[in-house]
Amino acid sequence: MVSLPIDENILDCIVPKLLFFANTTSQWSVILPLLPKLEKFQIELLVGSSVASKVSAEHYVQHPTFTEGPEAPKLSFYHHRYLTTIFRDFNYQRYTYFRSAFREKLNYYLNLLQESQFSAVVVGEDGVGGEIWLIRAAKQLGIPVVILPYEASGKEDHVNNLRLKKKESNLVTFNDRQESFLRSIGAGNWITEFEGEMAGMFLVEYITALNDMGCDLSNPWTTHGGEADLLLSESIGMTSFYKDEGLAPEKIRETGSPYDDAIHAPLMSDEDCRRSYEECTKINKTGTSVLVSLPPDYDSERGHLSQFSSYFAMRDTMIEELGRGVSKLTIMVHPAYHDQARASEDSKMASFSKGWVLDQIPLHDVYVTCGSSTLRWAVAARKVAIDLDVYKLRLKFFDRLPGLKKFEESTDCFNFVKTLTNEDSRFHEHIISNADATKDWAFMNGGCRDRIAAVLGDIT
Repeated sequence: MVSLPIDENILDCIVPKLLFFANTTSQWSVILPLLPKLEKFQIELLVGSSVASKVSAEHYVQHPTFTEGPEAPKLSFYHHRYLTTIFRDFNYQRYTYFRSAFREKLNYYLNLLQESQFSAVVVGEDGVGGEIWLIRAAKQLGIPVVILPYEASGKEDHVNNLRLKKKESNLVTFNDRQESFLRSIGAGNWITEFEGEMAGMFLVEYITALNDMGCDLSNPWTTHGGEADLLLSESIGMTSFYKDEGLAPEKIRETGSPYDDAIHAPLMSDEDCRRSYEECTKINKTGTSVLVSLPPDYDSERGHLSQFSSYFAMRDTMIEELGRGVSKLTIMVHPAYHDQARASEDSKMASFSKGWVLDQIPLHDVYVTCGSSTLRWAVAARKVAIDLDVYKLRLKFFDRLPGLKKFEESTDCFNFVKTLTNEDSRFHEHIISNADATKDWAFMNGGCRDRIAAVLGDIT
C-alpha cells in the first residue's frame, strides 16, 4: 500500500474550524472548561491582553485582538443625504473619525476571517459591550456566530448607566432635529425615553457612523440584541430572561453552560458536598462555612452610596463581622483587585482564595457577594445566596432567583448569617423551601459541555 501525502488545505475543509473570542478573564473562564470537549474541531483564539489565563491556551493558534485605532482624520466632505437637515447639530469631523475607526476594525476582522476560513465564531456578548465588528465581519462573510454567555445583564444595566451619566452631567440627549434624523435613517432603536428626555448611549455622529457601516443591532438596549445567529442559554431561568429582554425564541438554544458542569463536578465528587446538596443541609454538621466574593471597586463612581468608608473598609468589615462564629470564612477578591487583599491576608479569621469562584461555591454553605451573576450558580447549588447591595445597584434581575436574600444594610446581612450559623433548622428550612425552584437555574447533570459541542457540530 502506498501512503499518499495529505494536503493540509483539504484537512482544513474537512475539520470544522472555530474561532473563540475572549477579551477579558471572565469571558475566558467560560471558554476554557469547554475546550477539552472540542477534539473534533480546530480551535483558534482571539485572546485579549487582559486575559491572565491565556498561557493555558498556548497549544491553540492565537490571533491578536484589534488594538490600533486610526489617527483622527481631517474634515471629510462626505455628505450623508440626510445630514443637511441637522447641520448645526452634527459634527462632521467627529462622524468621519468614528466611521474611519469602524472601517479599520471591520477590515481587520474581515481579513482575519477570510484568511483562516472559519466555520463558526463564538463570542461572549452580542451587543454594545461585545466585539461588534468581529460579529459584523462574520455576518458579511456568512459565518455563523454563536453566543456563549458568561454573565447576566440586560436593559436595566444600560438604564443604570444612563442614570449615572446624568448624575455626572454626561448624559447624551437628542433634540427634535437629531431624533427625527436618527429615525429617518432607521436608527431610532438607539433612542430611549429617559426621565423626560430622549437619550442614548452614544452621540448622534457615532450612531450615524454605525448605521452607515451596516452595524445592525436590532435591540441595543440588551446585552445580546445584535446580529448573532444563536445564543446558548445557561438554564431555563435564563431562557425566560432572554425572552423577556426581547430575544427571538428561535435564536435561543437551551444547552446549559460550562459553568453548570463546573458547579456540578465538586458537588458530586465530594461526599459531604453531595449529601449537603441532596439533603439541603450544611456541608459540615459541626459548623457553617461562608464564602465572600468581593465586588469590583466602584468607590469612584458609587462610593457615596456605600455604607463603608472605602473598599478596604468593606473588606475588613466583612472579615470582622462574618468571621465570628463560623467554621470557615473564605474571601475571594475580584480578579481586577487581587493586590487590594494583601493588607489583610494575615487575618486569623479568614483565608483568601484567588482561584475560581465556581470552584469554591460548592465547598461552602453560604455565599455573599454584590450584584454578581454568580449568584445564579450559588442558588442552583442549593447554597444560601446573599446579594449585599453595597453600591445600591438595585438590579431587579436578581428577584428572579429563588431563595435569594437581598440586603442593602450590611448589619441586616450580618445578622442573617449569624442566625443561620446558630440555627441549623433555619438553614435547612431556607434551602429545602426553594430546592425545586433552583433546578431552573442550572442543568445539574454534567452534560452541558457535550450539548454545546453537539450544537457547534450541527451548525458547522
